[in-house]
Amino acid sequence: MMMVSMMMALATFTGCDEDENNSDPDENGNGGGGGVSGKRIKSELVVISGGATATLRGDYTYSSDGTLERIDHFLIETSQLNSYEIFTYNSDGTRAKQEQYMPSLPKYSLERTYTYDAGKQLSKSQMKVVQSAEVFTNSTFNYTYQNGRKIRETSTHSAIAGPLVASTEQQIDYNYDSKGRRTSYTKKVNGIETNRAEYTYNSDGTLQKLTLRSSDTNQIFTTFTFTWENGKSNHDYFKYN
Repeated sequence: MMMVSMMMALATFTGCDEDENNSDPDENGNGGGGGVSGKRIKSELVVISGGATATLRGDYTYSSDGTLERIDHFLIETSQLNSYEIFTYNSDGTRAKQEQYMPSLPKYSLERTYTYDAGKQLSKSQMKVVQSAEVFTNSTFNYTYQNGRKIRETSTHSAIAGPLVASTEQQIDYNYDSKGRRTSYTKKVNGIETNRAEYTYNSDGTLQKLTLRSSDTNQIFTTFTFTWENGKSNHDYFKYN
């Protein structure tokens, strides 16, 4: 039960590395609000195995100036709060830190910090899982851009005090259409392609759906759908198969 709760929390941890000034979505749909606000709206990819299906809803809270402050993630089947995220920002408006807490696992928390270059473009982020104030796992992400769009993310993930995340090297490559919208990505773990994703937009260019597939079987294992209001996502739904 602990492992499933932690994996679902990792899946909803939206700090999956997109420059806050970019309007295209990241690999989990963050941003892409029709280019209106570029707010992150989605969470990190995790495969939940065993044939079980769970649906989570994310409720978003923004400040008066439109800055994302908090996301609450609920299990649709039980209306139970699975986890919540809190965001803090630098004086220049860039995101400084993202923290996630799980009521069912009070000893665990997730934390992500962001580093930017002189042009305020995201250059690096670091994520750690903390257990009772001890760092459990540590991850570092680096980014490559072309014409202002992130085209590659490389990351290392190291288990420091437990087996929750094995030590791995990961790479995600992104594709865009002629309008500059992200259309797909492929993900490799230790050099082997594990999954890919397709983004679906409506007629005005707003991101509506993100579908994740296993590379070896082509089976859909996660689907994200989004509801928008005034360029920001107030709710999202994501389903694990």
